[in-house]
Amino acid sequence: MKGKKRISPDLPIPQLYKSIIEAIDLGILFVDRGDTILFVNPNFATLLGYEPPEMIGKKANQLLLGKTKKKQIKLMKVKRDERKKGAKDEYELEVKHKSGKAILLNILGSPVRDEKGKIIGSLGVQSDISRLKEYQSMLEQALSDRTKLISNIREAFFSVDVKKGRRQFLSKAWEDIYGYSLAEFRSNFDLWFEVILPEDKPIVEASMARLALGEKVYHEYRIKRKDGKVIWLEGKVTPSLDKHGKLIRLDGVVADISRRKKAERQLNDKVNDLNTFIYKASHDLGAPLASMMGLIHLAEQENRNTEVKEYLGLVKVSLDKMTNLLKDLVSTASISQDKLTVEEIEFRPIVSQIHNAIKYSEEFSGIKFTTDIPEATGFRTDKRFLYPILSNLIMNAMKYRKNGKESYIRIGIREDVKGVVIQVKDNGVGIQGEIQDKIFNMFFRGTQSSKGSGLGLYIVKTAVEKLQGKITVESELRVGTTFTVFLPSLHVPAENHPLPRAADKISKVSLKTFSGLSD
Repeated sequence: MKGKKRISPDLPIPQLYKSIIEAIDLGILFVDRGDTILFVNPNFATLLGYEPPEMIGKKANQLLLGKTKKKQIKLMKVKRDERKKGAKDEYELEVKHKSGKAILLNILGSPVRDEKGKIIGSLGVQSDISRLKEYQSMLEQALSDRTKLISNIREAFFSVDVKKGRRQFLSKAWEDIYGYSLAEFRSNFDLWFEVILPEDKPIVEASMARLALGEKVYHEYRIKRKDGKVIWLEGKVTPSLDKHGKLIRLDGVVADISRRKKAERQLNDKVNDLNTFIYKASHDLGAPLASMMGLIHLAEQENRNTEVKEYLGLVKVSLDKMTNLLKDLVSTASISQDKLTVEEIEFRPIVSQIHNAIKYSEEFSGIKFTTDIPEATGFRTDKRFLYPILSNLIMNAMKYRKNGKESYIRIGIREDVKGVVIQVKDNGVGIQGEIQDKIFNMFFRGTQSSKGSGLGLYIVKTAVEKLQGKITVESELRVGTTFTVFLPSLHVPAENHPLPRAADKISKVSLKTFSGLSD
């Protein structure tokens, strides 16, 4: 054709082929029709521990197989006969290294023809797959072990590929929990949601909206099993988002918590009975205690006998302890029983109220009280439970001040990513290291001389946990103590408000992908 020039390679074709064969990262073997080795490339010789000249002229089946299994010898003969008939094939063959070690090869066999098309031998391309087979065996064993492990776990596992729109895994335990077969779940993708009791479905729908936004979810809800039995389930689901923030995967576990819920109900009944007793006892004992305090006050006014006044003072101290104990018991019962009422908090008025209540007391005399509190944080929690936390921590610091040294109590409050951090620091007597893990126990007193009821720090911990927070303590003897409280900003419970408009559409999409579009 005009305008085009023929391009010839710089290298002769045979030399190019030879270079490729010697450089390729595969073993190449050429044998004649009698199975005599005529050529091997360096990689194949190295693979079996030989130098190429050692292999040339040897019978391939004797050199490669040695005294290996008869099954391998028969396989090699069958494949050689097939190639003599012009067949190409791929198979695995266990051969012997020069050292005697067994090697598993993957072989691509092909007949070799002369210029007239006559088959004069065969060519084999080999690769060592021993390590690959070992890894494959290990993987199969691991998968088998995982399957056995999961099949013996009572919790039900699932994994949903949201991007591909299919459920990747559903463990056998689903059948035990729901009473439906896996086949029924596969035929009806929404079955898991349909069996949820109608009054609990809004809880799960709200959770789906949060999953679509990348939040981990923990929720409890009830379902009706196939046999009609209603049970409680606990679901823990973790979402995965792509780099664009789009939901692509859900992994989770579902467990039957009916027994736990029953135990919780029984415990709550006992707690309610105990709280009722405490309220009744405080009412029945409160009035007589108040009357006794009044009578003692009158006796102190009318009696001038020093010894009698001393005895009356001791009785008064005991009555004060009983009154304070009753108040603390009522406070403990109230914290455990009352439901949360969330509102926006201003810390300065609360701390100021506590300070005003104690600043004229004898125990507070000489204490330097400082605060570092922001004006407004937007923080939301239940004020009724926040007050005893701050009050008891401040009172605790006041009780354990040092004698003969200027004492201080420092209150610091700062905003955190998801709430606030409260610190109450003092330079008091400190807490021994061996008892620091006991100070939050009910009725525990740090020293024999303690005048408290032993409930102050227990009330603090109970209130902190009620507000879903955490408390830690750092203390050193004769140096001081710092209590650190983290409280999350609370919101109205999901079941008490509608889904956000922005999340409503997301939840509908997520609900469908969560159930699995296809298996």
